[in-house]
Amino acid sequence: MTGKIIFYNEAVGNGIILTSDKMKFSFSIFDWDDFEYVPAVGLPVVFERENDVAKFVCVFTDEDEDGSHLQYIENQPITTESVIQRYFTSMYRDISQFDSYKRTPHSIDFLKLRRFLLTSYNNLIEMDAYLLQTEVSAIKNDLIELSEIYDMFKLRSKHIKKAFYDLFLNQSEEFLQAKERLEKNKITLGQYELKIRLEEITLKNLESSLEKNISLNDDYEEMEKATKKSRSLMIDAIHNKREMEEESKRLAEFIEMIVAENEESFQIKFLAQAEIFHGRIVEILNKVAYVFETNLWKKARKSKIIRKYFSHTNANGKLSSTTYLKYYLQSLDTEKLSSEHKELFELLPYMESLQHRSVIYLHSDSQNAHKVKQILNEIDKKIELHSLNNPQKVLQILDNELPDFLFLDQKAEFKTIFHYLKRNDLLEEVTIIFFMNKITRNSLERAKQLHIDFLIPSNTPIANMKEIVRSYMI
Repeated sequence: MTGKIIFYNEAVGNGIILTSDKMKFSFSIFDWDDFEYVPAVGLPVVFERENDVAKFVCVFTDEDEDGSHLQYIENQPITTESVIQRYFTSMYRDISQFDSYKRTPHSIDFLKLRRFLLTSYNNLIEMDAYLLQTEVSAIKNDLIELSEIYDMFKLRSKHIKKAFYDLFLNQSEEFLQAKERLEKNKITLGQYELKIRLEEITLKNLESSLEKNISLNDDYEEMEKATKKSRSLMIDAIHNKREMEEESKRLAEFIEMIVAENEESFQIKFLAQAEIFHGRIVEILNKVAYVFETNLWKKARKSKIIRKYFSHTNANGKLSSTTYLKYYLQSLDTEKLSSEHKELFELLPYMESLQHRSVIYLHSDSQNAHKVKQILNEIDKKIELHSLNNPQKVLQILDNELPDFLFLDQKAEFKTIFHYLKRNDLLEEVTIIFFMNKITRNSLERAKQLHIDFLIPSNTPIANMKEIVRSYMI
């Protein structure tokens, strides 16, 4: 569809498009898909309709038109609003490639955990390089790319004066022309200064020669002509220098005027947009960090090499960032801590606040429920267990909070649980342990398709089952 922008609020990034048949469609900066131009009232646009919302909005550039809309765009003066909007439009475009992470229901503080998360990743890779072949590596690359965008944005926000010059002044044709002319004048003024000095020396020498040669001969006449010419050249150079100094003064005043009239306005508007953008990029960063951290340790828990490594240490509890941090801190000499190590000790309370040890168990009978409860109590009495035989009640809990582990009995009505997890893209967010009568090759293949992490035979003796469950929950 085509239309024209009749309203646009640059502060919040929302606007309204009116079509030729008087239909109105709202759009946001996230729907703007044209990075050559910025949204502005009067712009003709083309878009895709989604109910009453315009998506994939671009400037309308039909070659059969008379081109007046392009002339309108090109004739728009450079303003603080337009350059700021263009900059943040580009930034929103850069982070839009990570929009898929917005569906993630949880988040962690990336800025607080950045160094520790990446160090953990590198250390785990050293233990088992196979992690590089999993999706964790791709998520890590997304996290790095997004964090680089954030760092670049923060640097520009911190050095607001440089941002003003880069984004506004260096895009203003009037400013650039004045600046270029002023720079050329400086060079020319130097040349005039040199010329005046040389002529002064020449004139002084000629006048001295004239005083010594008082006879009216041919040499005297030639020297007199040369003296007049030198004096004339010096006077012209002085005159031109003064005129250029006056022009340079006017140019400098003009440049100062442009700066004075726009710098404060730019700063206020830039910081207002920066605050909005900061909230949005940090929100995505925190969600990507959660997905990265969750998947990293989920894969680590499945690695026999990593699990074997930690089985020989004093790391207790579920293998996670918190467990790993505690293990690492125990190896440090508290009397010789670097500032970096002190930060890690300060990080621990936050990590512990994130640590969830929760299990939802959809069982088929009370006997199984009692057995699993006994096993979990012996593993860790702090584990929060919801033991239910009604899948609808399980769904009610899942709507509010995702557990660390989901235990399912083969005889329970578990299909609705898988439909729910799949529909909400949560299969990879929870560790699923499935109890079944007999494990076969087909059941292993099916478990892989359903993203079931571990299969346990239901008839396993309780002592053996405790050790199996414990190993899977490390």
